[in-house]
Amino acid sequence: MTSQINLIQMPKVDHSQAFLHYKSALQSVIESAFGWNEDFQIERFKTKYEPHWFYWVEIDLQRVGYVCFYETNSKVHVSLLIIFEEFRKKSYGQIVMQTLQQRALNKSLKVTLSTFKSNTGAINFYKNMGYEITNEDDFFYDMSLTLK
Repeated sequence: MTSQINLIQMPKVDHSQAFLHYKSALQSVIESAFGWNEDFQIERFKTKYEPHWFYWVEIDLQRVGYVCFYETNSKVHVSLLIIFEEFRKKSYGQIVMQTLQQRALNKSLKVTLSTFKSNTGAINFYKNMGYEITNEDDFFYDMSLTLK
């Protein structure tokens, strides 16, 4: 049986809750890269990501995480993919990415993202889905998938 996924626009009032999930999922990764500063991270979360980029992820009518992405005329860029801890390793991240990839394919776009170099789980996840590293700096890999 195929799981039913829904991406539901996240109301702005839910963004403080989204930050708590972001912190839970990424604090240790960010801390190992360049340290965690709570005030800086809160401000960055509020200013780097546009509110309309956020979508709750519901699979089979259960909220399992959220995705933050935007589209340009050439790409769908995934800024954040947060699957709640209790739902990890159940293919939900893959289902979300396949949904975004289909969206991109329908519009002849590629899919791009960035991930911390220290986030080896995410790097392996994306590489297993066919993403390639296209650029890097001291802390991040840029990755993309060209769809055919």
